[in-house]
Amino acid sequence: MDVQISTGEKWKRHIEINLTSSEFDPHVQKNLRTFQKQARLDGFRRGKVPMGMVQRLFGDEAKRKAIEDIIPDLLTEVSKQHRLNTVGPAQVDEIKFDEQAGLKLRATVEVQPEVELKNYSGFLLDKVVYDITDDDISEALERLREQNSWLESVETGAQPGHIVTADVQVVDALGVPLIGRHHKDQRFRVAQAGESTDDFTPQLVGVKPEESRRVKSVSEDAEGKPHEHFYRIDVKEVSEVKLPELDDELAHTVGNFETLDELRQAIANDIRAQAEQRSRDDLHDALVEEILKNNPLELPESMLEAYTNAYFENLKSTFKDVKGIKDEDLREEAHKRTIRFLKWRYIREHIAEIEHLIVSEEEMRNYLTALASARNEEPQRLLNQTMNDEKKREDLRDRLENEKVLAFLETKMRIEPRKVPYKDRNKSKIITA
Repeated sequence: MDVQISTGEKWKRHIEINLTSSEFDPHVQKNLRTFQKQARLDGFRRGKVPMGMVQRLFGDEAKRKAIEDIIPDLLTEVSKQHRLNTVGPAQVDEIKFDEQAGLKLRATVEVQPEVELKNYSGFLLDKVVYDITDDDISEALERLREQNSWLESVETGAQPGHIVTADVQVVDALGVPLIGRHHKDQRFRVAQAGESTDDFTPQLVGVKPEESRRVKSVSEDAEGKPHEHFYRIDVKEVSEVKLPELDDELAHTVGNFETLDELRQAIANDIRAQAEQRSRDDLHDALVEEILKNNPLELPESMLEAYTNAYFENLKSTFKDVKGIKDEDLREEAHKRTIRFLKWRYIREHIAEIEHLIVSEEEMRNYLTALASARNEEPQRLLNQTMNDEKKREDLRDRLENEKVLAFLETKMRIEPRKVPYKDRNKSKIITA
């Protein structure tokens, strides 16, 4: 077998394989023997048709099948021998067969991108340090009260903040019910003053159980034109939200706490841990962006397309029940995320190799043992579940390597802390220079 490999545009490699007739013929003969075993011809028992007759009848089919079968094996063998590290399927450009010359195959493959690191240290990064106050802890306690609230029926008219339980009948502008548009036991919270709302709940103020009220809401269509919707609300119940007292009893109800002070301290610890994790995640996101910006890397088209398609299907599944999201928007988002993911993966792996940050089996086992201890699980069980499953094992290795590389890179950056009130955490943004 003669193999010639030439470099094409960017990540493309052109492969030319030539098999002599003597090298190709055994594959044809193998197929002919199979046809001989399966052939049913008048005057011959199954498997007893003379090979000469089999060759006359099935020779062309045997050659065609031999070519189909051998191409993937040839390309795989050549890729391994020449360490091409291909991505995606090969594109077959030409197939020629001649009885004397043999088989000639030309194909194009794409290979993994070659990473050339230019700079991955010394960047100036802000690290947000969240300033947590007593008010932040009090707000968390208040949310805890709301999560443990209950409803009590009231006979007076509904007021802002009350919950209205009702059957809803969609009607036209004249109040005529629309068939098949009746919804039972719907719950609505009556909007309070100052709340931004475009629904009809403010129109329910004053309504009492057993009463009906016609209401209207307005929405925009895809072209931004307003559309009016009309409903008849048949009220069944009006309820008031009741909150538990902020005391030791609440602390005991929501967790293993003896006093309110213990609960408050636990909440404070959780907030601090979450704030620190968010701060680190944001810092690492900014770090990755700087690395990608300073180390350009082009990706093979076939790889990018395959990963984008998979990511797109994942996003479609995630947002299938969300209205107003277009497929083209999801595909664009999938494309952006895929580019970032693939570029960072290749650059990260290259940094790990250069800086000797490869994750060992021992590190993986130590991590799993510590994780099992934190979960009060049997360590050996978790070790067996993960280390004996190739996908789980490699996913863990990948995650730990990512953390290891990020921790290393963090030591190579110039990091300046920047205080941000915890209540403004959704407004904060890492600044790089």
